[in-house]
Amino acid sequence: MEYRKAVCAIIFLENCLLTTHRKDDVNDLGLPGGKVEADESSIDAIKREVLEETGYTATYEYLCSKVDGDFMVDVYLGKDPIDTQVENEGLGVWSKPDNVFIGCFGTFNKAVFSTHADTIKNHFADEQ
Repeated sequence: MEYRKAVCAIIFLENCLLTTHRKDDVNDLGLPGGKVEADESSIDAIKREVLEETGYTATYEYLCSKVDGDFMVDVYLGKDPIDTQVENEGLGVWSKPDNVFIGCFGTFNKAVFSTHADTIKNHFADEQ
């Protein structure tokens, strides 16, 4: 099966996770990300998606790829987030990490966090 490509980012700052909410439901929080366009790499896609949705930039490191329905999702760890204050979709919310385990992508997010817990913890350890 050929999967469509998507990306998402895990970005922490002071024990909060950068999340996005659905345009139609501010209580449904997930990781920033989206579909990879035909003419871009997944790293370019995650930079674009996070900036469009939240106004933030970061330094990214690839974590894993995981199937979610019809998509192969490349997951990135983002470090040193900077609020660019450029016009964006206004979907960014700093939240408790557990909030991304209950939304429409909750099962996917929980699987990524549980499978890669040590890597995620170590990546962000110096921010604690």
